[in-house]
Amino acid sequence: MTPISPLTGRWPYPDFPQRVTLMGRPFLRSLWAWEFYDGVREQYREDVPTQSMHLMVRNDGCWEVSHKDAYNPDWGERSLALHFIFDIVLGAGKGSHHG
Repeated sequence: MTPISPLTGRWPYPDFPQRVTLMGRPFLRSLWAWEFYDGVREQYREDVPTQSMHLMVRNDGCWEVSHKDAYNPDWGERSLALHFIFDIVLGAGKGSHHG
């Protein structure tokens, strides 16, 4: 997990479609979503295999991106294994709510 300066804004969509574009970047609804926490209503991941932004939509209608994952866990088994190794085993994801 690579922390970044938080990016925030108002959610521009009336619901939560499978695919959205924010900041000119494509995001897909996340398949790797643990139980939502801290007012998070839905989660998306940037649709790229590495350095994928994790987008959270909150109950108050705002979205936030606070980090990038080295390997996008939604891109299949290889990525899930690498996400686990880098974010959990090596401790980069400590304090994070996702795998």
